[in-house]
Amino acid sequence: MISYIPTSKKESTEEEKKESDEDEEELAPGEFIFLVDRSGSMSGTRMNLAIEALKIFLQSLPEKSFFNIISFGSGYNLMFPQSVEYNDKNLHTAKVNVSSFTANMGGTEILNPLVGIMSIVGKETHPRHIFMLTDGAVGQPESVVNYIRINNHKT
Repeated sequence: MISYIPTSKKESTEEEKKESDEDEEELAPGEFIFLVDRSGSMSGTRMNLAIEALKIFLQSLPEKSFFNIISFGSGYNLMFPQSVEYNDKNLHTAKVNVSSFTANMGGTEILNPLVGIMSIVGKETHPRHIFMLTDGAVGQPESVVNYIRINNHKT
């Protein structure tokens, strides 16, 4: 897998520009949506690893970003009705909720949450990025891949 991380040039004052020949790059803000597999096959160590990875991802988001977490199995649940601003309060809420995740949501049906994500209008100023944490035991893999191909221009 290849992943590209968007960056933007850090704006500097004239004084800072004199001190440095190069402008620093920093992570660009965006909308980050985390799809977390909570199907039965994720029980035990897999769920614990997914929780820990998700907490690290959340802690590492760029400033001025938005985020949301969607749990899925046979159905799906959004942590927030729409993506929320990345700040201390929302980060704390997300980490507390994520800590209670268990693998109790049935099978691994990814297509419906993807359709749900695509039905939510994103922010033009914040490119949407979707990260999926799963063990890969996916129902209807051909349909999922085809849906992603058709909609890859949206995210």
